[in-house]
Amino acid sequence: MENSVDLEVISADKNVIHFRIHSLTGSDWDLLCVYGPPQNHLRNKFWKGLSQYAAQLANPWCLVGDLNAITSTNEKHGGSQKLSNANIEFRNFIQDRGLIDLGYTGPAFTWSNGAIVEKPIFERLDRAVCTADWFFMFPDNGVLHLPRISSDHAPILHDTIRKIMDVGKRLNEWSRKTFGNIFRAAEKCKEKLLKVQ
Repeated sequence: MENSVDLEVISADKNVIHFRIHSLTGSDWDLLCVYGPPQNHLRNKFWKGLSQYAAQLANPWCLVGDLNAITSTNEKHGGSQKLSNANIEFRNFIQDRGLIDLGYTGPAFTWSNGAIVEKPIFERLDRAVCTADWFFMFPDNGVLHLPRISSDHAPILHDTIRKIMDVGKRLNEWSRKTFGNIFRAAEKCKEKLLKVQ
């Protein structure tokens, strides 16, 4: 982030906190911190409403949070590989607002159902997306998926400087060299456990 900024809360409810960041250089931008509804029956209405709200924003903006939604089955491992209808408006939101997914460094999935042996499910429910004009303001931004420790979600770290990405890439390489493919290792352990049982 820039050295001198002022943070203003524009609006807040249980699912979205809207901040405006005022910098001394005059390049204001908006940050939406989101907790997407975990209930399938609320999700499409939420994303449709947020899309209408975001359409009125004049500043470049970025959205970060636990979105409880995926865009494709590539963002899921285990469980049903059918994409839920509850994610339709999330995909429409991204497309209609012309948003850029900021990607990530680190583990691919940010949520797990906590199952170790039977039916583990992993999904990328946490992410950062932005408008094109925000991306051009901060072209060296980066998102790092941190390890899950005491929650079913992994924290994500979003920084407007890319040094964090270099650290993340090195940590990812170290993890692969040290531990290998953890999903393959988990499957092998599961097979061994089933044989023992």
